[in-house]
Amino acid sequence: MLNENQDEYEHFAHMAWCGIIAADLAWKYGTIKSLYGEHFFLTRWLATSLKKRTFPRCVASELNSLIDMAKREGPNAKLYQKLKNIWYSCTGNVLHREDVFRLTYLLSVFKDEGWETVIGNKADWPSTSTLLDGSILFLEREPLRTAFSVEGKLVTPLELFIKGDFSAVACRLDELNFHYQYYAPLQDMLNGCWQFTIAPL
Repeated sequence: MLNENQDEYEHFAHMAWCGIIAADLAWKYGTIKSLYGEHFFLTRWLATSLKKRTFPRCVASELNSLIDMAKREGPNAKLYQKLKNIWYSCTGNVLHREDVFRLTYLLSVFKDEGWETVIGNKADWPSTSTLLDGSILFLEREPLRTAFSVEGKLVTPLELFIKGDFSAVACRLDELNFHYQYYAPLQDMLNGCWQFTIAPL
């Protein structure tokens, strides 16, 4: 989504910040009264920003991507959270957030990149990796529920199963300052599946 040009990071961050503030003010003054209203407000805001060329040209592709996602997924696109993710990723603030936020951000990023993100029972993983096409990121439901403290800190190791480019997952985990190990279980090696274990610091 973003290249290494610092000016572009600033433009993306500025766009996201403007959208966040616009939605916050709309909530405050009653223009938005529900999550559905928030979705339609932000969809209109994005479209207007693109049409009026409110932001530099480098931001247009991201605006188009968000608009397309809004049309395709409706309120499930969670545009407000997407704008927050852009803001955090461009400013580096995500690195200072609690573990549970960084994991949620990680899952959101991979979902935006076309991965299937699945939460289920460990026994479901073999059939999930076989039945679903494309890249998959799988978390066990019960360990996920108990892995974090009330403050959002990771307190027990958390297993993450993937089918796809393991180096992409490792890169993202490094970027988000997670401590982890990974390996390919023997029974999954032919399927290109990997297991990551994220450990508490």
